[in-house]
Amino acid sequence: MKKFLILLLLCLFNKVYAQSGFTYVGARLGLGNKEARLMGVNLNFPSKYRNSYEISADYFQWSKSSYEELQLGIIYKPEFYRNRNTSLRYRIGGAVGTDFYKFLAGPELGLELGQAIYSGAEIIIANKNQYLFFAEKSYRLRTNLSIGLKISL
Repeated sequence: MKKFLILLLLCLFNKVYAQSGFTYVGARLGLGNKEARLMGVNLNFPSKYRNSYEISADYFQWSKSSYEELQLGIIYKPEFYRNRNTSLRYRIGGAVGTDFYKFLAGPELGLELGQAIYSGAEIIIANKNQYLFFAEKSYRLRTNLSIGLKISL
């Protein structure tokens, strides 16, 4: 009886929100134009109406040359389609980084398809279109397609 009263008091005086603080950590691998390879890790934070924010760290490497990049980005992902286990989101944001010689920055647009495989995990297929200012002319415009896994914390 004593445990029940303590539990009842905790329930009455604590606020409870559905999925508050429900974050995801993810990793992805991808291919891009000009034989580019992409590796990245990200952290997703949900917001209202199933939209989310993402903080990402990406590494790019081109196989034809020794050109490499590191980037950090912030992406807003509004959801525009949701089915039972599938969601489709826009990716709108920007990134800053370096090619180990100079500073790079640019906007990012794309799409992201998420398929839930079990509770708390999703397979992600993402398209990332980016234009980088201050980069070498042949590497400024890029399109990548990546696949990854997102797991809830």
